Amino acid sequence: MAEKQRRIILINRGFQLKLILKFLLVNILIMVVFGVSIYSFLNSELDTGLRSAHVTYKNIKDMLLPIVITLSVLSVLVSSIIISVFVMYASHKIAGPMYRFNSVLNDISERNLGTYASVRSGDQLYGCSDSLKKLIGSITSDVSSLDKTLAELKGMLSKNGMDVQVTQKIDELERIIRQYRFKG
Repeated sequence: MAEKQRRIILINRGFQLKLILKFLLVNILIMVVFGVSIYSFLNSELDTGLRSAHVTYKNIKDMLLPIVITLSVLSVLVSSIIISVFVMYASHKIAGPMYRFNSVLNDISERNLGTYASVRSGDQLYGCSDSLKKLIGSITSDVSSLDKTLAELKGMLSKNGMDVQVTQKIDELERIIRQYRFKG
């Protein structure tokens, strides 16, 4: 049986980590506000004394702070794990295409027009992928047209006798056009 090849997904890890950190900070802030609010509410509302053999506290106020702190810490830990996992998977729909677009734009800046940005249809930037494909197609078409037109111009000038300066300019334009690659 043929071994399945593992698909390598290149993503911007820095982007993901910053996004996770922001979600975690928001989560911690919410839990602090929750803890302080619940403590303030319960502290002001409960002023009943506890007198029993099983409880060593004299009133509910004395045991309220440790309970709120413990519950808040547990809540932050559990929700932080959930948020981290969620953000890691959710950011693939953004970070993956961003990495791919960056790669394609680098290829284009090196005059390689044989590249394309293929992203999954469910990704956030799927529309940008189509726009980038159209852009590459337009540039490829224009460069091909320029090359063809220059060849025709060179042929027309060779029949009628060419000026040396015009020949040099045509050669310069052809050199520039030949720098573009149309295959990856």
